[in-house]
Order: sequence, then C-alpha cells, then structure tokens
Amino acid sequence: MGRGRYEHHAEGKGKHYRNGLGKTRRLYCGLGCIPVRVPRLRERYESQIVGRYQRLSEEMRVLLPELYAHGLATNDFAPCFERLLGDDAPLSPNTIVRLNAQRQEDFKTWQKKPLDAEYLYIYVDGVYPKVGPKDEKMALLVAVGVNRLGEKYVLAIVEGYR
Repeated sequence: MGRGRYEHHAEGKGKHYRNGLGKTRRLYCGLGCIPVRVPRLRERYESQIVGRYQRLSEEMRVLLPELYAHGLATNDFAPCFERLLGDDAPLSPNTIVRLNAQRQEDFKTWQKKPLDAEYLYIYVDGVYPKVGPKDEKMALLVAVGVNRLGEKYVLAIVEGYR
C-alpha cells in the first residue's frame, strides 16, 4: 500500500485498508518448503511477490522441465524431491506434463520472434547429441549471431540430419 503500519492515506490517493493476513500457504523452492502468509486488503489486489495460486518458485518452474528434458520420467519426480520438499510437494505427473507443455510453447514463441538486431557474423553448425537411436545421425542445427558489441545470441535451433 506504500505506507507504514499506522500511517493514514495521503491526500488525493485512494483509501485502501488492510484486512489482516491470508491463510498460511506453502511455497516450494530450492531450499525446501517455506510457509508464507500474504497480507489481505479490503479491495482485491495482486501481490508482486507471490502469485495468487503460486505453489512453486520461478526457479523450480524452470528446473522441473529441464530435468524432464534430461531424461527424468514424470513418475520419478515425486520420489526424487520428497526428501527435499516434503511429502506433500506439488509434483504430480500432471504438473510436470503441464510445465513441459508451457516450456515447449515458450520455445515455439521464441522460434517465431523477429530478428530486429543487426548481426555482423552468423555461425551455423550441427551438434550431434549422444542420445537417441544409434542408426540415425540426427543433429541439432544451431545458428548463432554476433552483434557489433561482440555479444552472441542463439538465433535458431532445429533438428535435422547430416
């Protein structure tokens, strides 16, 4: 609200009043489970620190799809994180599938973004991962652009063959 605990509202600003604290919620992060109580106001508002139905920190939302991409099966997440986050961690197979789908959607959006910057060099190469069928020579084709400041940006990643 932008004022101290017993401060009155400023002239010309809206009259918002505190209305206690919400129920204790659990936020799961890399350090484990953190109990959080979000303040309430008489008027509805959105907290900038903890989202309305947020149960996982942003770091965990990024980490879980990465582990899935590295080969951890959807049913293996709960046993792996049980000791770290506790027995009631929100790591059902549906959660993992939903986070992975969001990551794939973000990747598709990234692929379609326009190239607004000017690049002095563009390097294109194929990277051959050691996973997948042995008979196929599947490669990840990668394009990297270098701007005038020498900063490198990944422009494209697509799968292809030799």
